[in-house]
Amino acid sequence: MKYFLLLILIVGFLNADEIKRIESIVEDITKLRVKYQECQDTNLETDSKLVKLEKQLDKYKKLLKAKENELFIYKSQKNKDKVVEKVKISVCKDIDTDKPNKFPKLVLKDKFNAHKIINTNPSTYRLKNNAKIYDSINGKVIEEWENKTSFTSNKKSDGWVKITGFFINKVWVRSESQMWIKLKDVQKR
Repeated sequence: MKYFLLLILIVGFLNADEIKRIESIVEDITKLRVKYQECQDTNLETDSKLVKLEKQLDKYKKLLKAKENELFIYKSQKNKDKVVEKVKISVCKDIDTDKPNKFPKLVLKDKFNAHKIINTNPSTYRLKNNAKIYDSINGKVIEEWENKTSFTSNKKSDGWVKITGFFINKVWVRSESQMWIKLKDVQKR
């Protein structure tokens, strides 16, 4: 019987190492499960943060696009304000017609005054007061218009504005004849 107890004791000691090994494996598996769960929780938090950041990014992209549109509109309005008038100069001659010219193609230099006519961008003008309309620069009076009458022009000369069109019942009509008005009688709209 001594041998039998000794055998059980030896087998117990031999199996004791195996039990400790199995217990350490179970303990390692438990630790791995805990770490895995922590990792899963961290991934969920990271995913939710990532979704929030993507939403913020979309919001800022929309805001940036809106600001770019505002900047484009501002620049286009600024460019409209800075429209440079194209200047084209031609010469209009006043001829003294008191005496008939025997040689119509020949004009003496001291018998005419040259006026520089400047082509500008088309603009709308309004009369400040009742004003006379002339057939040319320093020409004859052909009409008289009432205060606040509107007209258009794209030509100027020294203190004069050429009438290229005018409004009848809020409808624009092209001027068929030469019509000039003094610049002091008008204001630009």
